[in-house]
Amino acid sequence: MDKNRILLYGFAHAVLATCWSFQESGTYDEGFYQAIHVFKDLRRKWEIG
Repeated sequence: MDKNRILLYGFAHAVLATCWSFQESGTYDEGFYQAIHVFKDLRRKWEIG
């Protein structure tokens, strides 16, 4: 698999997990929310490098 595709999958899954956790409890899970930024930052670094 292409690493860009893996990063996009991880990003999308983190966004969905954050939404699902909010839907369940009315607050979002901090770990899922942080994962969104991790995947976004990794993709940005790999685009530059």
